[in-house]
Amino acid sequence: MWRALALPVRAILLAVGFLFFYGGAAAFSWIGIPLLLLLRREKADRIPISRRVVGLWARALFGIGRRCRFLTFQPGMGLSELPLGPCVLIANHPTLIDVTAFLARYGHLCCVTKKRLFRDPFMGPILQQCDYIPGATGGPFAGSSVVLAGINRLNEGQCVLIFPEGTRSPIGGLQTFQRGAFEMAIRAEVPVLPFLVTCDPVILNREASLFQALWQSSRYSIVQLPKLNPQDWKGDAAAMASHAEELFRQHLPVAKHVELSKP
Repeated sequence: MWRALALPVRAILLAVGFLFFYGGAAAFSWIGIPLLLLLRREKADRIPISRRVVGLWARALFGIGRRCRFLTFQPGMGLSELPLGPCVLIANHPTLIDVTAFLARYGHLCCVTKKRLFRDPFMGPILQQCDYIPGATGGPFAGSSVVLAGINRLNEGQCVLIFPEGTRSPIGGLQTFQRGAFEMAIRAEVPVLPFLVTCDPVILNREASLFQALWQSSRYSIVQLPKLNPQDWKGDAAAMASHAEELFRQHLPVAKHVELSKP
């Protein structure tokens, strides 16, 4: 009975969370960015400011999620600072909020993002001002232009976040890792930092209904796995990708679907 009573309240809170997500994006896109263009005419000056704003917005979003008891995730807990210098961050991709989670902790990252989002009226202007990398049609690593853009960012001293599966992970598993992330690291001679993302029960996944979030809180976490040095693979990006995929499979727990019980 209590679930039936709590359901409308949680539904309203979930709607408020989505409103904050898209409302914040719209406010920055349509108000913040035009002001930023007036104050900072050089793109190089706007990029760090835009990324800092996105990081603050992401932390606020997860703060709302904790207070509403949808997610248990503290962006500042359990994750150390990134090493000095450029690097490639890789992670599995179980939920829709994984990019946001990384930006809540490491707001200065450059991300490889779906190309269609650059045309979105809410998100597009933000992605452009943050100088993120648009993925190629058919997957984030379908074209060499994505790899070359990543190498350029790394050569500039930036850290690049990539999901080597190229799409969201199946519940409890992984897609095959594509080699683009590792090609970037090898050619730019930078380390690869693997991060294992878990969400139990999984929400905001193609196989999991959004309404599952109404019934219970999800335990969301990001754990860093051992660093990978590209020199150990002597230029073989495919072998490095295969090793990284196996590393993730060894550490990946079995996620569970949420069974929706009737009130």
